[in-house]
Amino acid sequence: MDTKRMFVGLSLCALVAPSLAGEFFFFEEDFLASVNVVDTNTFDEVVSGPAAGYSYSSGEYGYGISSSISGGSGLNNGDGYVQLADGNQSMLISMSGAPVTAFSANFWAVDDTGFTGAGVYIIITISNGDEFVHSSTAPDNFFSYASETAFDSIEIAFSGGSSQVPVYAAVDNFLIAQTIPAPGVLAMFGFGGLVATRRRRV
Repeated sequence: MDTKRMFVGLSLCALVAPSLAGEFFFFEEDFLASVNVVDTNTFDEVVSGPAAGYSYSSGEYGYGISSSISGGSGLNNGDGYVQLADGNQSMLISMSGAPVTAFSANFWAVDDTGFTGAGVYIIITISNGDEFVHSSTAPDNFFSYASETAFDSIEIAFSGGSSQVPVYAAVDNFLIAQTIPAPGVLAMFGFGGLVATRRRRV
């Protein structure tokens, strides 16, 4: 299976055109101009502490949030945001109901002390094979994605940290949407310091 990965570097690099099923956006206004919003979840009802997972619906659309490992440690949330309970697992957002072709969210990583960043890279994998890697800096990290075809899951993992200082994926302000059909390529990335690569995964 081909997995297409987008890397964001810390220094200015040349942009290499990837073969992606969809488009990652780095500015909210560009993303919102390309989609019709279905639902936005600010997780205001989420309180600090453990939870097995969550299930949400809006009309004919639905999704669940849990650990990606069946029977895993589940979630250990903050106040008003969803967070993994185990630093060795990934967060899985599974779509249900009507097809979804776009989403946005704040994704970041946090350690046991509540510190964000620390050289950690968030890895976002779409079920169609597109993958995006970005350094984790703060809870206001904005990520968005739109495709002309539907996808049924989003996995959020990380690279970095250590067994002594584990890091946990977290999400807030999750939005699902439908991509507005348009001829040609979607809006350009509009962000410096990008390197795109294509990797074959066995």
